[in-house]
Amino acid sequence: MKKIFCAVLAIFLWLVGCPRAAYAAPSLSARAAVLMEASTGQVLMESAAHERLPMASTTKIMTALVALEHADLSQPVQISEKAVGVEGSSVYLKAGEILTMEQLLCALMLESANDAAAAIAIEIAGNIESFADLMNETAQRIGLTDTHF
Repeated sequence: MKKIFCAVLAIFLWLVGCPRAAYAAPSLSARAAVLMEASTGQVLMESAAHERLPMASTTKIMTALVALEHADLSQPVQISEKAVGVEGSSVYLKAGEILTMEQLLCALMLESANDAAAAIAIEIAGNIESFADLMNETAQRIGLTDTHF
């Protein structure tokens, strides 16, 4: 019993004497970050969590979410001229070409294809601006209060 008490006391003293740097938050290269406990939603660490920043791939993720809510994966999509030649990453869609919504979503998420994003938006909402409105409605509905497309 005395050995166990001594071992517990030694561990306690070692923990109390540990330098605080051993428990410091990790260094970040990102301009902003949030670390959350998934099951509770408790924020464990944040850095510039409410700073407004460009959204980059968050836009593509929201595009996919809205598409999944409003379209069938097997739905055929005829590519509009307005989706062809969109600036940035591309899978080089051609006007009049027919792909399924699933193929466009794969191009969007795996190739980061801006032309696929435009084709999805036009198919679902008629134009990119109206699709952005759907994205904003979805963002508000799921609690993304600092997000605007």
